[in-house]
Amino acid sequence: SIYPRAFYNFNTELWEYASRSKDIYVKVKLWSDGRIVDKDIVHLEPAPGWRALFWVQSSGNENVLDVSSVPTTDLIVQTIDYDNYEGENSELGTHWNAQFTGIFRPLYDGEVYTLTIEANTGAKVYFDDLETPVIDTWDEPVYIPVSYAIPGALDQGTAYTIVVETYRDSAAQTLKLYWSSPSSPVPELI
Repeated sequence: SIYPRAFYNFNTELWEYASRSKDIYVKVKLWSDGRIVDKDIVHLEPAPGWRALFWVQSSGNENVLDVSSVPTTDLIVQTIDYDNYEGENSELGTHWNAQFTGIFRPLYDGEVYTLTIEANTGAKVYFDDLETPVIDTWDEPVYIPVSYAIPGALDQGTAYTIVVETYRDSAAQTLKLYWSSPSSPVPELI
């Protein structure tokens, strides 16, 4: 998804549009009559942490996630580690859904990694292939940690995209995501 931002400079009548999608940042400068002054495409390293998008939902619709709509809240969080989570701010209320997107870089080369999610409502975890969840408890929430061993050895330092989706349906949300590997068997928060 691309999230546009617009800036206006009153002194030069210059519009500047900036968009970011994954690790690509596009910046275009336009005069007020629409002529392009400058454009720049830059590949950026994603910000550390997770991009957290939250959408307020009406009661009964919180487990319907529509990522094409504009999120209510967009922020960066360091880890997915919430106990009795009620949202980043009170304006979310008691019915919302969320999507966390981040980059995972394995610390050890050639090892099989395991992802584990702990959630008291439905959750989906996508790893690298963002079409098919590797963990899916969306329609039938479980209250115990659910693990997935990523098939094949991962390369140290390679960037793998992880997306976590969840919802809150009135009870306070518990959501934690861990990784482990043979060299680090004790699960660590991502």
